Amino acid sequence: MRNLTTTLYDDIKRENKIILPAGNALFNWVDVNDIAEVASVVMINFEQYKNEALEITGKELKSFPQVVTQINNQLSIDLKFKSVNPVRYFFYKKRQGYAIPKIMVMILLHFLPRFDKIPKLSTNVEKILNRYPTDIETFINNNESFFKRGEEPKTLG
Repeated sequence: MRNLTTTLYDDIKRENKIILPAGNALFNWVDVNDIAEVASVVMINFEQYKNEALEITGKELKSFPQVVTQINNQLSIDLKFKSVNPVRYFFYKKRQGYAIPKIMVMILLHFLPRFDKIPKLSTNVEKILNRYPTDIETFINNNESFFKRGEEPKTLG
């Protein structure tokens, strides 16, 4: 979720648009604050969790078009999503001055899931924190000023 207000910040602020080679692929939307909170609980209770691999996910699988529609409906704005092919995305980001390794990571993270199986969701956040993971609706509400006015993204916390 945090990538909406950080990694994708420039396009949202400049063009009111999210541009990615993601198509309609479903993504696991998890809030980095949930990840940090789980990490702190696990570190404090290390003996309980040692030697465990804990998959941390959100509770929703949604595509970028679905999330953009949700942002628009919740906040009464007109953010757009444009899916482009990986080559077009590469040159678009290169013209913006992005480093090639960063562009390649973005392509891998957003294009390849189009061909992968649907991600699974875990219940580890619920088990460890005794609450549900932050949902997209809450994240959007917490970042309303960013989406409506393009304000600088909030820091963690």
